[in-house]
Amino acid sequence: MEMLLNQLSSQTGNSRANYEVAAQCLQDKTLLAGIIEGTVNRDNDIVIDCAEVLTEIAKVQPVWIAPYGHLLPGLLNNKNNRARWEAMHCFALIAEYIPEIIEPMLDKLMEIVEKDKSVIVRDYAVDTVGNYSKTSETAAEKAYPILERSAQVWEGRHAKQALEGLGNVAAILPGKKREVQRIAEENLEHKKGVVRKIAKKLAHG
Repeated sequence: MEMLLNQLSSQTGNSRANYEVAAQCLQDKTLLAGIIEGTVNRDNDIVIDCAEVLTEIAKVQPVWIAPYGHLLPGLLNNKNNRARWEAMHCFALIAEYIPEIIEPMLDKLMEIVEKDKSVIVRDYAVDTVGNYSKTSETAAEKAYPILERSAQVWEGRHAKQALEGLGNVAAILPGKKREVQRIAEENLEHKKGVVRKIAKKLAHG
């Protein structure tokens, strides 16, 4: 395991090394244990690297990372922004597999969306709530007010992620469809074309 940690970017000076380590783990799942262990290493550079490796693995095999979802909240308290946005990105990728972990975090996620200084962390926080909303009617109900608020804060900076999540809510809760359409209609003239496109689809869906 120590040998694997020695191959990380902070240890080798190779910016691509974390991707290479993730590729090794995808070839041999048993190596994942070493990366999980690395998320609580005394060297914060290794913690950051391991967070990135977990994210890269989760892009391909989210179900492999889901059992370790309970370890990610601790990374959100890391003083390093990169550690935090890698952890939140990983959360977004595995959220639909760990609703029992996301649900108690909803208030925290809302606080992050409203107050966090990092745009990337906020983006992935909204994605996390949106992906959680897919998991059940109860999850969709609880996610809805957060996604509605997320479409409004920071001058609509997170409208894309919020509308995508609201699309999930409307699919699971037909009773919310009209409310989602209303929010979509408010974004038909959004400054970003991608937001206008999603809003148009939801408004007329």
